[in-house]
Amino acid sequence: MDAVSPPLVQKNAEQRVLNESELKALVAAAIGTAHEVPIKLTVATGLREGELLALAWSDLDLERGTLSVRRGARYLNGRGMQFTEPKTPHARRVLELSASTVRLLHQHRAAQAALRIRRAAVWEDAGLVFPSAIGTPWIPRNFYRGYRAILTTSAIEHPETVSWHTLRHSAATWWLRAGADLHTVSRRLGHASAAFTLDTYGHLLAGMQRQAAEAADALIG
Repeated sequence: MDAVSPPLVQKNAEQRVLNESELKALVAAAIGTAHEVPIKLTVATGLREGELLALAWSDLDLERGTLSVRRGARYLNGRGMQFTEPKTPHARRVLELSASTVRLLHQHRAAQAALRIRRAAVWEDAGLVFPSAIGTPWIPRNFYRGYRAILTTSAIEHPETVSWHTLRHSAATWWLRAGADLHTVSRRLGHASAAFTLDTYGHLLAGMQRQAAEAADALIG
């Protein structure tokens, strides 16, 4: 191994960020589908796809307006859906929700209860916020296939470049542009460290240095 030259670490290319009109187009295409609430909640919280599919109603405290991320979901051939512990301590986190997001989840829970009654003969209640059409865990490849179909029907240009992670990345970008501090964004995303968040989104903070430089101008004349 001493004779091998290690490769240089290359930074990832800048990821796609949805603008306001693109997000509206995506939400409009998703209205009335099973992906409407998952899309809205991901934009509001920055959840990973696996965290979203593993989210249980017991992870939500809608009275206090909080969401606890306690596990993730993945599908293994021959073993089916597996729920796993977060990879790092920071990935296990509690997110504060806005009032509109709490209302959205209340409405979603009521709609799911009505669906459970209509499909009582086949419903298998797994206690999940976003289960399959019969209450069982939603297999990721099926979930993502439905998402791709919505993207195709939306008015977004180059929909093939918009992954589910694009929603999470876009949310973080909007938070920072709105003035959220780096540490808060890092904790909300469940990153292992703020340094990782800075490496990923540091280019968005460049303009904030001038704000810092001018902050004391009024005091020193």
